[in-house]
Parts: sequence; structure tokens; C-alpha cells
Amino acid sequence: MNRNSKKGFTLIELLIVVAIIGILSSVILVSLNSARNKSNGSAFKSSMSSIKGAIALCCATPTNTLRAYNGTSAYSTTVGKVCSDVAVGSYYPKNIDMKANSVVYGFANNINRRCNGTARLRVTVAGSKNPYCDGTYYVTSSDIKFGTITGFPAGC
Repeated sequence: MNRNSKKGFTLIELLIVVAIIGILSSVILVSLNSARNKSNGSAFKSSMSSIKGAIALCCATPTNTLRAYNGTSAYSTTVGKVCSDVAVGSYYPKNIDMKANSVVYGFANNINRRCNGTARLRVTVAGSKNPYCDGTYYVTSSDIKFGTITGFPAGC
């Protein structure tokens, strides 16, 4: 029987194909993980921006005050609301909306609750799906600060 007339693949050829498929799948998995982190960061930034808008809406009336919220309690007519005025219908995003294990909304002091130009909400985030987004943010009606940085940390 002539050696050239055999059909099929050699073991070496099959091993090379399996190795190439393994390398390509590892590259794809790394790309998907990176895309997942970016999407979680985008969802987090969107939620933070909506908080900024809710503060602006609440503080359109200077006699209003901001409320604190622990991020997990069930919403009611007052619990989870951003504003002391119950007619303003903005609620804080819950932990699941922020893609984090823990989100606490609070204030450094009572002065920061008042809507007379000093309103500043402290948002502490821990265990987020994108670890670069973890930390303490200060949100006003005009900006979001992470420490001394205006905006978000790199990678978030």
C-alpha cells in the first residue's frame, strides 16, 4: 500500500489544532472579562450620575434636605428617597443597581444635608463588580468627587 494513499490526520496535526483552539479561546475569555468590567463600570457611573441629578432636583427648592439610606432597606414613601420633600420622587439606587455588595448613602455632618448650596452626599461603595469603583465618593448637584479627583478613578 502506498503511503500517500492513506487518509486522515496525524497525531501531531491534531495536537496542533487543539493547541491553536486553546490559545484562541483563552484570548477570547480575557476580552470578555475586560468587556464585563467596562460594562459594570458604565452601569456604576450611570447610577452615580442619576444620584447627582436627583440631588439637583431635590435642591431646586433650598428648604429641602437630603436623606440618608443604607442601600438595602425596602422602599416606602420615605425610606430610600433622596429628598425630604415626598413630592420629589427620586430614590437612591440599591446595591444591586450599583453592581456592589454594599452601598451606604450618608453625610459627614448635618450641614451637608441642607439644600442651601452646601448639600454634599457621601456614597461609600464596597465589593463592586469592578473593584476600581470601590471607595468613598462625594456627590453634589454639580459634580462627583473621588477623594481629590473630580469624576471617577482610573479603571472604573
